[in-house]
This record gives sequence, C-alpha cells and structure tokens, in this order.
Amino acid sequence: MKTLFLLLAPLAACTMHAATMPDAPATGTVNYTCTDGYVVPVTFGMQDDGTKSVVLKVDGNSYTLLKAKSATGTRYAWPSDGSNFVWQIQGGVGTVLWHDGTSGTEQPRFTDCRAS
Repeated sequence: MKTLFLLLAPLAACTMHAATMPDAPATGTVNYTCTDGYVVPVTFGMQDDGTKSVVLKVDGNSYTLLKAKSATGTRYAWPSDGSNFVWQIQGGVGTVLWHDGTSGTEQPRFTDCRAS
C-alpha cells in the first residue's frame, strides 16, 4: 500500500498544479471583472474532438470560441475569418477583443479583466 501511494503521489501533484494554471482552468465558469466594472463570465471546456474551448458571455449573448495560436498567453477565437469576439488571457489577466472579419483588425472591447 505504501508503494502504491508513493507511485501515485507525483500524479496527484501534477493534477493539482494543472487545475491552478491562471490562463486556462480545465473546466468550469470563471467571472472576470474588467476595468470598467463589466463582468465577463467565461466557461472553460472542451469540444468533442478534444479542442479546448470557452463560452464567452457578452451583452447577454453566448459565444463559443476555440483555442487558437497565440504568440503569448492563451487565445480563443471564432474558428473562421468572420467577425466575432476573441478572448485572450495572459498571466491571469484577460481581454475581450472584437475581430473585424472584413478588415482583419481587432479592437479591445473589455480590458484588464481579472478573476473575481
């Protein structure tokens, strides 16, 4: 029994560490309060194919965004070139961006969003 515990202890430590990563909780909803006081509920999850995703609630509407490539931090975006919201988080601080599919530009909508 003692040997089994010693073998499983490192796995438990890894699991506990992964659950506390600031940029992307494994699953569940986190409310982020932004600079202007706006609260953005973000539900972290996974699609059926294993792709990490978030459901972002903005202005009473829900937007499902998929994990995308990012130079820094973690980025979730609409999986096409169309216009939609983007959720970017680095060091536990998030930003909601509006991606204009026509021009390819992004403008911040809510900034300095922190878990509340």
